[in-house]
Amino acid sequence: MRETLGLHVKQAGSLVTADRLRFDFSHYAPVSALELAQIESRVNSQILRNAPVRTQVMNREEALGGGALAFFGDKYGERVRVVSVEGFSKEFCGGTHVSRTGDIGLVLITAEQGISAGTRRIEALAGDASMRRARQDDTLLGQLEQLLRVERTSLADEHTRLREQLKDRTA
Repeated sequence: MRETLGLHVKQAGSLVTADRLRFDFSHYAPVSALELAQIESRVNSQILRNAPVRTQVMNREEALGGGALAFFGDKYGERVRVVSVEGFSKEFCGGTHVSRTGDIGLVLITAEQGISAGTRRIEALAGDASMRRARQDDTLLGQLEQLLRVERTSLADEHTRLREQLKDRTA
């Protein structure tokens, strides 16, 4: 996120389960569809690397000196848990984690919204839940292709054409 949106982005909260996540972060504007696609792509490329996830418990100052990111101010004690993926991420974290990035499976961003002034939220599916959603979306797109008798890449244009046609009839 920081690579795509800027270094001002800081975690403001999260929920991580085996099949979904919610990530709250500081940002001043809605995240565009292109930016969401870039974030999702970057995350999935790291997952595909299947890199080892390293967890260490260390002195807070040593962790900060080693480049670990901490986003909740003084909430941490003197000993902290640091989770890192070599060449990608190193952060203070108290949650449980996978042993390799590939264990996560596909991440599919499903929503982005503002939750308060200067704070945005991204929701995503992971693992089997993301695969189920991708299959459902593919089935729906296939049904629309058949109903409208157009290629998938033309669905938005066909929707626009049909709306204009309906608008002309009701005018």
